[in-house]
Amino acid sequence: MRLFRSTRICGWVAALIALAPPGARAAPTSLGAPTALAAPRALTAPPNAKHKRHASDERDPEPCDPIIPAVRRVDQYFQRHEVNGLVLDSRYVINATEAARLSVVPQLLAYAELYRLSPLRRLRRDIAERADFLLDRSAEFRSHSVFDGMLAYAFLEAFEATDDSRYLTMGTLIVDELTAMPRSEYVLNGGLMAALAFAKQFRVSGDSTAERLTHEILSGVPHYQHADGSFPHWCPCSTDIHYTGWMSTELILIQRLIEDPIIDPMLARMHEFMEGRVGDDGVTRYQEPCDDYPGCVRYYYSIASGCDFDYDTRAFTNELGYNALIFDHFGSARYGDVMRFLGTLESRGTYADKWDFWPPADDPYYVWTTADTSVINTSLIFWSLASVLAGRSNPITDPIAWIPDEQDGVIGGVGSPLRITPPEAPVERVAPDERAALWSTVDRLLLAGADPHGACGDPARSGATGGGTGDRAVRRGGPRSAPIESMRRAGGEPASSAAALRAPSVVPNPAREGCTVHFTVPATARVTVAIYDLAGRSVRSLISEQLAAGDHAVRWDRRDGAGRSCRAGLYLALVRSGGEVRATRVLLAP
Repeated sequence: MRLFRSTRICGWVAALIALAPPGARAAPTSLGAPTALAAPRALTAPPNAKHKRHASDERDPEPCDPIIPAVRRVDQYFQRHEVNGLVLDSRYVINATEAARLSVVPQLLAYAELYRLSPLRRLRRDIAERADFLLDRSAEFRSHSVFDGMLAYAFLEAFEATDDSRYLTMGTLIVDELTAMPRSEYVLNGGLMAALAFAKQFRVSGDSTAERLTHEILSGVPHYQHADGSFPHWCPCSTDIHYTGWMSTELILIQRLIEDPIIDPMLARMHEFMEGRVGDDGVTRYQEPCDDYPGCVRYYYSIASGCDFDYDTRAFTNELGYNALIFDHFGSARYGDVMRFLGTLESRGTYADKWDFWPPADDPYYVWTTADTSVINTSLIFWSLASVLAGRSNPITDPIAWIPDEQDGVIGGVGSPLRITPPEAPVERVAPDERAALWSTVDRLLLAGADPHGACGDPARSGATGGGTGDRAVRRGGPRSAPIESMRRAGGEPASSAAALRAPSVVPNPAREGCTVHFTVPATARVTVAIYDLAGRSVRSLISEQLAAGDHAVRWDRRDGAGRSCRAGLYLALVRSGGEVRATRVLLAP
């Protein structure tokens, strides 16, 4: 049964309304009908783009959809923990570009979606705070690749909400850079990031070049879709549930901006695939037995299905946000299943990095998988759920649902742009020549302009070019290795490379009086070992000198750079060597 297709609301949402300040409660005259809703800047679908809905509008309503309370709690978390209007992920210290793209940008985009529903001053301020931070550090956050499509999209959304021409200028500058990139880089999810920027540029300015490039990128996407509806992350011979979900999110958002007949058939097949991979408990199934031979297993994630050098994409919590969006888009009962499972993973408006399948500590991707409070994934889920609300034909638009401040009200006009003083830089800068080492192998391939088809070796293994399903059946014990020479030429290395810097270990951990950071240097290089807090601020530099290859250790006495004892809590022990960065969490006990 389709959830939340009426104006009835859960008891807990009613409780939120009852607790709202009296001034705020008086603003709306009825649910979804605030007073003085006087012509805010229009953020509805453009005249040339029909809003696509499917079977959902014909389904019977169910009275209690958890999405409003979930969005409200995430918003409350961000409001409580803002510093100068921002909540940054602690991994900012490792890769500022990636952390900003996956935390500040989706926060901005989530608030832009909510602003479409309720044009309130506080929501506009939330957008402007994040846009100003990104603008002030645009040189640091830009990767000069198709990944910058999300950044351009965010700036253009900020301009549409605030009328601040600075955001339009920066968004257009990035779009111009994307326009000049080789067309070969417009592939898979990275290409769709660029298409989001082009589609938004067309929406904002009517730019015919941006419109043409959007259609051009979309025309190349079906080439990578397997017969079962799935997509790979990178290697065309592989299948990846997580990135199939993320690409469905990109396509849904692009479709809200521009018409293209290619999108609907792709989304329909993606939806059919996802229906078969998500159970009625809302949990994703990443493998299943098959009948090809005794012990046969069919895998549906990249590293096990033909892309051996990828990271393990299973069980990242933001995947559930993508799933919720595509299931809601098609009016599927799986939407409710996913939302219930997502609710079991929430802790006071936050989500961890993963719910299962954690990698070992020596995995280079380990640091991106272990946060109990992941600002990155919480931000991405916030954006996905806000996009669900903004995409419905009859959403709940009551400002009280997420705005507690009685000083806020509905904007009856645009007014002057908001100016927010950005915070001081919280961490030391990473040298430009080190940045490439901070990306995952697949991201480095994309940054290097490598051809995905070269990663599979045997064309018969490719579901995209060989007419296969994209499924990969392998014997128990793991997939056989795929050729990776083309990946090495593009500057990547397998995740298990013995020559790579590994994550440090900390003993004891938890620690009360201090601890020792143990690490191995793969080759003679200048090595920095430092402690950071979870806000990304430098706490103490332990060592910064040339070290020979081999095992090393350095003691941390629990004191900061000024000699003060650090309070109990979580910290990061970070090691930099030869352009690589690895980190491990350290828990200081009371």
